[in-house]
Amino acid sequence: MHVLPNTLLIVTILLFASQYTFGLTCYSCADCGDPFDATSASNITVNGTNLYCKKTQGASIIDRNITDICQPFTVGGNGVQCCQTDFCNGITQIFSSNSLVFIFLIGLISKFM
Repeated sequence: MHVLPNTLLIVTILLFASQYTFGLTCYSCADCGDPFDATSASNITVNGTNLYCKKTQGASIIDRNITDICQPFTVGGNGVQCCQTDFCNGITQIFSSNSLVFIFLIGLISKFM
């Protein structure tokens, strides 16, 4: 019976689609280092698609914000990190994006179909 894998696939797609429908909430602050104190930052929610929470780390300053274009890079511990879940730019290190999780889940579900 393929009801369970199909249901999981539909629920997964709806969860990811809802993020892009309802928007994204990120921390916004200038010079707000690590470890991060969320009480010192503003919260910004933007409705739309293809939005990113962004963390930019320079030699002595760390900024957090929301953007519609984000190109991640790292050089010598400094750079730009991008993520697409609410408040994800508040963590010290951003390891993965939702797209990687989504691809993994689709691959896992397809094995059961």
